[in-house]
Amino acid sequence: MTKDEISDRFDSNLNRVKNLVTFYPALGKGRRSVSHTDILRAAIVLLHATLEDLLRSYLVISICNFSDEILDSYGFPSANKRGGEKIKISELSKYKGQSIECFITDSIKDRIERYETFNNVADVKKALEKCCFPQVPVGRFDYAKLAPMIDRRHKIVHQADKNELASGRGNHQTASIGVRTVNNYIQAVQGFKIFVVANW
Repeated sequence: MTKDEISDRFDSNLNRVKNLVTFYPALGKGRRSVSHTDILRAAIVLLHATLEDLLRSYLVISICNFSDEILDSYGFPSANKRGGEKIKISELSKYKGQSIECFITDSIKDRIERYETFNNVADVKKALEKCCFPQVPVGRFDYAKLAPMIDRRHKIVHQADKNELASGRGNHQTASIGVRTVNNYIQAVQGFKIFVVANW
């Protein structure tokens, strides 16, 4: 995969997010029901997936530049999320015919695509550092713009976007959300992609 292909896939995924937001006004005017605003929550989840796909893709094309410490952190191929610290000869025999380079690349690529997640700004920065992204630019981006989107996605996925302030039957049990908020999140993720491409 090339950087241009990664960029094109990001743009395609981001357009899917924008399409969801575009559908929202057609659901009517005034205060919307939770079932209507769920289309915006779905857009946030897909937006976060778009960010994760961008980071995973850059990690994959950077495997050949990983330090020994980073390579070791992935471990040998294993059904265990943490990876195996040891590998049996019988397990290694499954990879007969592959070069060492292909074995390493394919093994780490599989673990990145299956297990690598980015649940906070620190995870995002760490991914850039693994990719040997220049240190000065890493600290230059305003990650505070990404943090609210990442946090809201976590709240949606793990708490069904529960309204922590709801205290009675008259209050909505689900946190409110609007198009402006989602568009701000979209701009933040799009700005991050532009930043990464410009400084790579």
